[in-house]
This record gives sequence, C-alpha cells and structure tokens, in this order.
Amino acid sequence: MRFTNQLPPKYELTLCSFTEIFDWLIHFDNLLQDASNQFILEVEYPFTKHGGVQADYIAYGAIVKYLAYSMLFLDEIDYNVRYMDPMTAPLPCTSNDEENGIKIIPANKRYIRLAIQLKKSINEIKTIVQRPLDVESRVLKALDDFIKECNDAIKKKEWSEEKENLIKDQLTFEFNRQVNSLIQKKDSSLSYGIEEKKTAKSKVRIDSNDIYEGDYRYSINLEVVIISSLIRNIQIAYNHLFLLNHTSLNYTIRYADIEPALKKLCLSEQYTVIGFGVEIPQSIAQKIPANVKNIVAHNSEILILNRGMLPYISFIRDNTNELTPLDDKGSFLYTNLDKLKEGSPSSDENSNLEVMVNYKLIVPSEIIKYIRIRVFWDITNKTFDLDKIVNADNYLKR
Repeated sequence: MRFTNQLPPKYELTLCSFTEIFDWLIHFDNLLQDASNQFILEVEYPFTKHGGVQADYIAYGAIVKYLAYSMLFLDEIDYNVRYMDPMTAPLPCTSNDEENGIKIIPANKRYIRLAIQLKKSINEIKTIVQRPLDVESRVLKALDDFIKECNDAIKKKEWSEEKENLIKDQLTFEFNRQVNSLIQKKDSSLSYGIEEKKTAKSKVRIDSNDIYEGDYRYSINLEVVIISSLIRNIQIAYNHLFLLNHTSLNYTIRYADIEPALKKLCLSEQYTVIGFGVEIPQSIAQKIPANVKNIVAHNSEILILNRGMLPYISFIRDNTNELTPLDDKGSFLYTNLDKLKEGSPSSDENSNLEVMVNYKLIVPSEIIKYIRIRVFWDITNKTFDLDKIVNADNYLKR
C-alpha cells in the first residue's frame, strides 16, 4: 500500500466508508452477473488452489469476506478522511446524486440482497476478527437500518401503471406465442364432439415490492414462466385423452427411421401426425401431405389419426373465479393484478401473480382410433417394426 501526503494519510487499499464498501460490492456483483465478463474474477483475482469450475464464485466469496472484514474496521477510520461518519450508509432513493456528501442509490431488492449477503459474511468472520462487541453491533445495526430504509423507500413508491401495462402486454404476447403449440380448431376437422369445460391455472411467487419498483426489474421473465406453466397444464389434460383410448396398432422404430416410417404410411391430407415428446423436423414434415404438430410431452411417440377424429381445444371467456379479465380487448386470460394493486403497499413482501384461462376440450363421441409409433432414441442397427408398417388407410380410413 502507499499513501498520499494528505493529512490524515489515505491508504488506497483501505476502504474508508460504508458507501465505498457498498460501491465495490455492487461492482463485483455486476461482474459476476454479466455473462460477457465470464471468468473475469478468476483472471483478475486468481486463487490458484481453486481454479476451474465455479472459480468466479469462489473469488467473489473471498472478495465479499474482505469487504465484510473492512466493515468491521470502519470505526478506526479518521472522520477527516471523508469528512463524514465512515458508518454512514448510502441513502436509498430514486436518483444517483449526492446529498450532503451522502450518496443516494436506487432503492431495489438487489441492494437489499447484497446488504444481507454482506451481513451474513460479517457473522461468519466476526469470531476470527475478534473486534469489540460494540463495534460488531454498530456495523450490523447500520446494515439492518440500510435494509429497512430500502424496504420503506420501495413501499412508498406508487403503483406503476407503466409496469402494469408492461406485464399485461408481455402476458398477452407470451400466450399468443405459446398457444400455437396446442391442437386447436384450425388443426381439426371434427364436426361434432362432446365438450368438456376445464380451467387451467398458474401462479408464480414474486416479490410484491417488485411491482412498485420503477428503477429495477428482475432479469428472469416471469411472464414466460407463468404462461409456460399454464400451457403445460392444458397439454397434460389433452395428452391424458390418449391414455384413456387404446389402439390395437402399435409400432416401434428408431428416431433415425421417422422419415421412412411416415413415407410407408402413405399419409394424405385427411390425416394428422402428432409428435408427443418427439420433435418431427420441418424438413420431414414438408415431405408429407398430412398436417404435422409437435407437442411437449414426457413420452416419446408419434400418433397418426384422422383429422375428423382429432380432439381440439377452444378457449372461452367464462369467469367463475375472483380473478379479473386481463383487458377489455377480448383476452381469454384472467389475472389477480387488480387484487395486488388494491393491496399495495403490502406488509407481506411475497405475493403470488396468478393467471387463469378457461377452455373447452372437444372430443369425438366415439372411441378415438389412431396408430401409435413409439420412438427408440438409442443408437442401434436394429430397425424394429419399420418393415411391418403399412398404408394407414388399412386401419384408419373411415
């Protein structure tokens, strides 16, 4: 270390205030979270004994402990080094200006997370450092006060209409995008069927304060997650139909033999090919007249059935729940956004964002007849039932 000729001397490697320590904590957290800076901590701050996998996190953990160590020695920093109490925390607010020498930072849950992390590291090392108890208490109190001020500042923020609209737009976009993976009326030629009304619900645990934060949003797209869960629930109900209907025609093939198998079936436009857990490549789908649809499922099989016997899903607006329509533009989605809005600010830091959709499952009145082809993924020279496959009309033609 070296120091300038100022009085008192300023040691460049000695962190002299709560604000300075927190600035460095934010800096290193940014490096850790930024994918473009992967391994930068390992390169800049190498720990030779811990090279390799997760080395960045090991380096980051050591840095946080050093920052915690510095916090426990702030009481020995001369006031005149910064002309303020070294224990003065940054003010959580909505700008980055300085007020009376105190740095103001945006109040968000990320800074609360970092403060809790710093507090945990102090508790881990305080027995090693062996500082006076009153010093430890003062440092921990300063962090607790900072966390409380962040929470209070967040809860004082008003409901953001801009963010509410952003959530609604993203939910609508994701629903319209992901719903294409379902079998709908446009995919089926079923003229008459039995209707079964069903409801799909999905919810995700969120921090209620996040709804009021205008300055910071989580990197994880919660709207994608909640809509994916909603669509998955509908797919499970649809897939269950084929567990209740048994076919006497089953084949087993290798994944490499999908194209020749479909060719041997001689499928016309009156048929639909559904890949359950098997992604039928577009290059193969374009070579057959039949409609091809890939559906997410745990099983690995291909079903072939007549389009006139194909069950489908139809969405309806029918709210029998406490949730309210997402908008007045004909959306099928219902949410609890209004309920979250009425309850703001909440004393409970955690809430559930809920989404619901009502739909009808239209199924044929007679037993669904189809061909099932189980797909074997392992590498093998055995062709299984490929040579046994015959024209689909022999079994499915109505």
